[in-house]
Amino acid sequence: MNLEKDFLPKDYSIPASTSYMKFENGDNKFRALGSVVTGYIYWTNENKPVRSKDFPKDTPNIQLDEKGNTKPVNYFWVFPVWDYKQKKVSLLEITQKTVMRGIEGLLHDEDWGNPMNYDINVKKEGSGLTTKYSIVPANKKQLSQDIVDAYASAEITLDDIFTPEKEEENEKEAF
Repeated sequence: MNLEKDFLPKDYSIPASTSYMKFENGDNKFRALGSVVTGYIYWTNENKPVRSKDFPKDTPNIQLDEKGNTKPVNYFWVFPVWDYKQKKVSLLEITQKTVMRGIEGLLHDEDWGNPMNYDINVKKEGSGLTTKYSIVPANKKQLSQDIVDAYASAEITLDDIFTPEKEEENEKEAF
Protein backbone atom coordinates (compact mmCIF):
# COMPACT_ATOMS: atom_id res chain seq x y z
CA MET A 1 0.00 0.00 0.00
CA ASN A 2 1.31 3.46 -0.95
CA LEU A 3 0.56 5.77 1.98
CA GLU A 4 1.61 8.90 0.08
CA LYS A 5 -0.71 8.35 -2.87
CA ASP A 6 -3.92 10.41 -2.96
CA PHE A 7 -3.28 12.12 0.37
CA LEU A 8 -2.39 15.48 -1.21
CA PRO A 9 -2.47 16.55 -4.85
CA LYS A 10 0.86 16.06 -6.63
CA ASP A 11 1.69 19.78 -6.98
CA TYR A 12 0.28 20.80 -3.58
CA SER A 13 2.00 23.44 -1.50
CA ILE A 14 0.84 25.15 1.66
CA PRO A 15 -0.66 28.52 0.72
CA ALA A 16 1.31 31.60 1.68
CA SER A 17 -0.21 33.47 4.61
CA THR A 18 0.50 36.84 3.06
CA SER A 19 -0.79 38.76 0.09
CA TYR A 20 2.78 39.83 -0.76
CA MET A 21 4.81 38.22 -3.53
CA LYS A 22 8.34 37.43 -2.34
CA PHE A 23 11.29 36.80 -4.63
CA GLU A 24 12.49 33.22 -4.20
CA ASN A 25 15.59 31.64 -5.71
CA GLY A 26 14.92 30.90 -9.35
CA ASP A 27 12.27 32.43 -11.60
CA ASN A 28 9.70 34.92 -10.25
CA LYS A 29 7.32 35.78 -13.09
CA PHE A 30 4.70 38.50 -12.67
CA ARG A 31 2.63 41.09 -14.51
CA ALA A 32 2.31 44.59 -13.08
CA LEU A 33 -1.38 45.40 -12.66
CA GLY A 34 -1.19 48.93 -11.30
CA SER A 35 1.04 51.89 -10.60
CA VAL A 36 3.94 51.94 -8.15
CA VAL A 37 3.60 53.56 -4.72
CA THR A 38 6.90 54.48 -3.08
CA GLY A 39 7.97 54.83 0.52
CA TYR A 40 10.38 53.77 3.24
CA ILE A 41 10.36 50.64 5.39
CA TYR A 42 12.14 49.37 8.47
CA TRP A 43 11.50 46.35 10.67
CA THR A 44 10.94 46.36 14.43
CA ASN A 45 12.38 43.96 17.00
CA GLU A 46 9.02 42.17 16.86
CA ASN A 47 9.67 41.58 13.14
CA LYS A 48 6.85 43.92 12.06
CA PRO A 49 7.19 46.35 9.16
CA VAL A 50 6.89 50.10 9.64
CA ARG A 51 6.21 51.86 6.34
CA SER A 52 6.03 55.59 5.71
CA LYS A 53 5.68 57.79 2.63
CA ASP A 54 8.60 59.96 3.76
CA PHE A 55 11.90 58.99 5.33
CA PRO A 56 11.09 58.46 9.04
CA LYS A 57 12.44 61.01 11.50
CA ASP A 58 12.29 58.45 14.31
CA THR A 59 12.69 54.68 14.12
CA PRO A 60 11.50 53.37 17.50
CA ASN A 61 12.25 49.73 18.21
CA ILE A 62 14.18 49.27 14.92
CA GLN A 63 15.90 45.91 14.49
CA LEU A 64 19.59 45.63 15.23
CA ASP A 65 22.13 43.57 13.32
CA GLU A 66 24.52 41.02 14.87
CA LYS A 67 26.93 43.81 15.87
CA GLY A 68 24.25 45.87 17.61
CA ASN A 69 23.96 48.47 14.84
CA THR A 70 20.55 49.55 13.60
CA LYS A 71 19.43 47.91 10.39
CA PRO A 72 18.81 50.31 7.51
CA VAL A 73 15.62 52.05 6.54
CA ASN A 74 14.99 50.97 2.95
CA TYR A 75 13.34 52.79 0.08
CA PHE A 76 10.69 50.63 -1.57
CA TRP A 77 8.26 50.31 -4.43
CA VAL A 78 5.00 48.44 -3.95
CA PHE A 79 2.46 47.66 -6.64
CA PRO A 80 -0.20 45.06 -7.46
CA VAL A 81 0.90 42.15 -9.65
CA TRP A 82 -0.36 38.88 -11.02
CA ASP A 83 1.91 36.29 -9.40
CA TYR A 84 2.10 33.44 -11.92
CA LYS A 85 3.56 30.96 -9.41
CA GLN A 86 0.79 31.50 -6.83
CA LYS A 87 -1.80 32.15 -9.57
CA LYS A 88 -3.23 35.14 -7.71
CA VAL A 89 -3.20 38.90 -7.35
CA SER A 90 -0.48 39.92 -4.90
CA LEU A 91 1.43 42.98 -3.82
CA LEU A 92 5.07 43.11 -4.83
CA GLU A 93 7.31 45.15 -2.57
CA ILE A 94 10.73 45.80 -4.06
CA THR A 95 13.66 47.18 -2.06
CA GLN A 96 16.44 45.86 -4.31
CA LYS A 97 17.95 48.71 -6.33
CA THR A 98 19.10 46.28 -9.05
CA VAL A 99 15.50 45.20 -9.66
CA MET A 100 14.22 48.79 -9.55
CA ARG A 101 16.82 49.92 -12.09
CA GLY A 102 16.04 46.95 -14.36
CA ILE A 103 12.31 47.67 -14.38
CA GLU A 104 12.90 51.41 -14.79
CA GLY A 105 15.18 50.64 -17.74
CA LEU A 106 12.39 48.64 -19.39
CA LEU A 107 9.94 51.49 -18.77
CA HIS A 108 12.20 53.90 -20.68
CA ASP A 109 12.98 51.40 -23.47
CA GLU A 110 10.93 52.21 -26.59
CA ASP A 111 10.51 48.49 -27.36
CA TRP A 112 9.03 47.67 -23.93
CA GLY A 113 7.57 50.76 -22.23
CA ASN A 114 4.97 50.43 -19.47
CA PRO A 115 5.49 47.20 -17.45
CA MET A 116 1.71 46.74 -17.24
CA ASN A 117 1.83 45.67 -20.91
CA TYR A 118 4.08 42.61 -20.56
CA ASP A 119 5.28 39.98 -18.11
CA ILE A 120 8.53 40.32 -16.20
CA ASN A 121 10.66 37.51 -14.84
CA VAL A 122 13.03 38.34 -12.00
CA LYS A 123 15.56 35.56 -11.57
CA LYS A 124 17.08 35.45 -8.10
CA GLU A 125 20.32 33.59 -7.45
CA GLY A 126 22.18 33.25 -4.15
CA SER A 127 21.43 34.66 -0.73
CA GLY A 128 22.56 37.39 1.61
CA LEU A 129 25.27 39.67 0.27
CA THR A 130 25.88 37.39 -2.73
CA THR A 131 22.30 37.61 -4.07
CA LYS A 132 22.05 38.51 -7.75
CA TYR A 133 18.97 39.48 -9.72
CA SER A 134 18.37 39.50 -13.46
CA ILE A 135 15.30 41.07 -15.02
CA VAL A 136 13.90 39.68 -18.28
CA PRO A 137 10.77 41.03 -20.02
CA ALA A 138 8.53 38.65 -21.95
CA ASN A 139 5.08 37.93 -23.29
CA LYS A 140 3.92 41.31 -24.59
CA LYS A 141 0.24 40.47 -24.89
CA GLN A 142 -3.08 41.25 -23.27
CA LEU A 143 -3.97 39.69 -19.94
CA SER A 144 -6.50 36.89 -19.81
CA GLN A 145 -9.99 37.83 -18.68
CA ASP A 146 -9.53 35.66 -15.55
CA ILE A 147 -6.59 37.82 -14.42
CA VAL A 148 -8.47 41.05 -15.23
CA ASP A 149 -11.46 39.82 -13.19
CA ALA A 150 -9.28 38.72 -10.27
CA TYR A 151 -7.64 42.15 -10.13
CA ALA A 152 -10.99 43.96 -10.37
CA SER A 153 -12.38 41.98 -7.43
CA ALA A 154 -9.25 42.42 -5.27
CA GLU A 155 -10.18 46.01 -4.25
CA ILE A 156 -6.60 47.04 -3.46
CA THR A 157 -5.95 50.27 -1.56
CA LEU A 158 -2.18 50.72 -1.39
CA ASP A 159 -2.28 53.76 0.91
CA ASP A 160 -3.46 51.40 3.69
CA ILE A 161 0.05 49.95 3.98
CA PHE A 162 1.15 53.27 5.54
CA THR A 163 -1.40 53.22 8.37
CA PRO A 164 0.61 52.40 11.52
CA GLU A 165 -2.29 50.90 13.46
CA LYS A 166 -2.85 48.39 10.64
CA GLU A 167 0.73 47.16 10.19
CA GLU A 168 0.20 43.59 11.35
CA GLU A 169 -3.11 43.21 9.51
CA ASN A 170 -1.66 44.65 6.30
CA GLU A 171 1.38 42.37 6.33
CA LYS A 172 -0.91 39.35 6.56
CA GLU A 173 -3.60 40.47 4.17
CA ALA A 174 -3.30 43.74 2.28
CA PHE A 175 -6.61 43.38 0.43
